[in-house]
Amino acid sequence: HQVLGPEACSAAEALLAELEAEGALAEAVLARDASLLQIALRQARAVLGESDQRVLHATQVLEVAEAELRAASAVPGLAEVLGEASLQRLLPLIVAWCQEVGLASLPDIARQMEAVTSALQLKPLEKKRLMKVFEPHLPVASPAAASAAAAAAAAPAAATAAAAL
Repeated sequence: HQVLGPEACSAAEALLAELEAEGALAEAVLARDASLLQIALRQARAVLGESDQRVLHATQVLEVAEAELRAASAVPGLAEVLGEASLQRLLPLIVAWCQEVGLASLPDIARQMEAVTSALQLKPLEKKRLMKVFEPHLPVASPAAASAAAAAAAAPAAATAAAAL
């Protein structure tokens, strides 16, 4: 066994700190956890420096994660619904559209699904999956409202039939 001198110890400590910072950064990037990323980035900036490519990449991942968090909170439940249809990539697009047209709930979006899919120019299969996953969020009409709607729909047919007599 050889005993390291002060310079070698300092170099070894610096290398270990770099490896630790890099490991924490990599773990946080993979987890896409904004709070973990913020902590790891503070440590990595101190050890690796602001211009290190790993720090720059983690900063970009943090910005995306924070944008996704803001988007997810804009319409409660939207991220989960899109996840059910494996369409998470649409989250920022749908949130932006909702903000543009003033929608803020799943039932609002469900009622406007044709407009959503048209605005996003979805492929037919994506449109079908999105519409299917939003079906449960369509508001259910009360029995009285359903009866009134049925009567209103039947009135023109009855008038046409009476005129034919």
